[in-house]
Amino acid sequence: MLVRMAIFRGELPPENTADFTAHLETRMLPLIRDFPQITSVDALLPRGSDPSLADVQLILDMRYLDEDAMNAALASPQRAQNGEETKTLLALMQNPTVEHIVLRR
Repeated sequence: MLVRMAIFRGELPPENTADFTAHLETRMLPLIRDFPQITSVDALLPRGSDPSLADVQLILDMRYLDEDAMNAALASPQRAQNGEETKTLLALMQNPTVEHIVLRR
């Protein structure tokens, strides 16, 4: 099993929090759940952290059976469309970045 995590960092102004959550839940998660061969996706919203991680606003936990499955998802039209939705999400943040890591489970 592979776990691909996307870590969204930046400042989220309080007035954008509701729009951030709504966009994630109504636009991005449905697309990600439709990625071919994805076995699960979870959106993790921090409730507290070490000071060095205070700018983490979201971690997406996406799981695949193997590398072939993950690569199929990454090459899919759903992922391309989700890239556009991600731009909208990032526009709600100040100084946004997205980092990815793939872990073997």
